[in-house]
Amino acid sequence: MPKRFAPDIERPGQAFLAGVIGGALQLLSGVAGPILDIFYVRTGMSRQVNVATKAAAQVLGHLTKVVYFAAVIEGPAGRDLEQWLVMGYACAFAVLGTGLSRRFLDRMSDKQFYHWTRRIILALGAVYVAQGIWRMMQA
Repeated sequence: MPKRFAPDIERPGQAFLAGVIGGALQLLSGVAGPILDIFYVRTGMSRQVNVATKAAAQVLGHLTKVVYFAAVIEGPAGRDLEQWLVMGYACAFAVLGTGLSRRFLDRMSDKQFYHWTRRIILALGAVYVAQGIWRMMQA
């Protein structure tokens, strides 16, 4: 994609656009990470700044979702033990994954980080497009 059309979080107005798109997707589908990655993949940021900025955006997105749905749901049903365990495991694996991924991040150069980030985004996009085509064919 030509640079002038490519999303870039560092260009004027692009951060707001990323926030609007990411916020809408976070509330509608619960997932905004891959879209945010598209805005960050062509920046001049170091890999640590890139990851930290995306992580802060994701935390704010999740908090927004919690506040929004807490306001919308009048009387949430109680959770059983199994649901609490799943949430506990999810939190534990999030912390573990964050700790382990730092080792990889510290060993990579910025060039390697952006090289692999572009490929992972492309692979995820291909999977999403394939799933969409598959579901359309089944409908």
